[in-house]
Amino acid sequence: MARTHKTAQIKAQMAEKARIEEEEARRREEARIAGLDSARTRSEKVEDEADKEEDEDKEENEEEEAEVELEEKPPASRDTKRKKRTFSDVEDEELVRVSAFKKEHDSWASLEVSLREYMNTTHQKIVIKEVIHTARRNAALRSQVRFKGRPDSEIPLVPAELEPYQRKYICTHGWSERERSTEKRTSQALRRTDCPFQILAQLTKKTDGSWCVSIKRIRQVSADSPLMPGVELLVEAQAGTSSVYDYIRSNSNHCVTMDDVRSMISRLRSKGKLTGG
Repeated sequence: MARTHKTAQIKAQMAEKARIEEEEARRREEARIAGLDSARTRSEKVEDEADKEEDEDKEENEEEEAEVELEEKPPASRDTKRKKRTFSDVEDEELVRVSAFKKEHDSWASLEVSLREYMNTTHQKIVIKEVIHTARRNAALRSQVRFKGRPDSEIPLVPAELEPYQRKYICTHGWSERERSTEKRTSQALRRTDCPFQILAQLTKKTDGSWCVSIKRIRQVSADSPLMPGVELLVEAQAGTSSVYDYIRSNSNHCVTMDDVRSMISRLRSKGKLTGG
């Protein structure tokens, strides 16, 4: 009986000890949660105060800017409230006059100088879109059937020290848009207008044996030109390139070449605007 009583007493003590430990663990957990809530509350208060101060500073800055603008801005007059002028209302002296672009340049550096002058006058930004290096041009010449098996002395190769062979320049408003992701932000800075401006500059050997940078193409017939419907009809009617060329030269002041006309027809066909062969 004494042993049984002692065993029951030990079990009761163990149960009481377990209950006390469980109670202490529960209190510690409650204290930890309360501490986290308190820290979170303090952090939220600090953030709210910071946001409030930032909003107040922003409002003060906006008020100051508005006051400065009111001080500097002259009172509106009837002249400033007029409707925007149309193109026909602009006087000739307000239009930008640009001298004709040189057909030949002594070097690429000379061409760059001319381009900078042109950009300063027209307020355009012209950049290089494509480059063909001299090594690629010479490799293409050597691979042609008519030059296969011939020594380099009989092939019109471009001197290796003249680099590059060709550059294509475009206006930055003509850059094509590149999709980088499906969830991209709306661009607020780019102003694409599908500008058709192009310059194709290429190394050319002159009759005296020297080399120069020659302008091979300046695209001058825009896609929205009133000539385009007539051009499309001519090509759909199986008219030749020379007929399209004559039509453009006879009905406009566009200084196009036969290569320009071929490129234009090819471009229209690639866009599916022409069904003619």
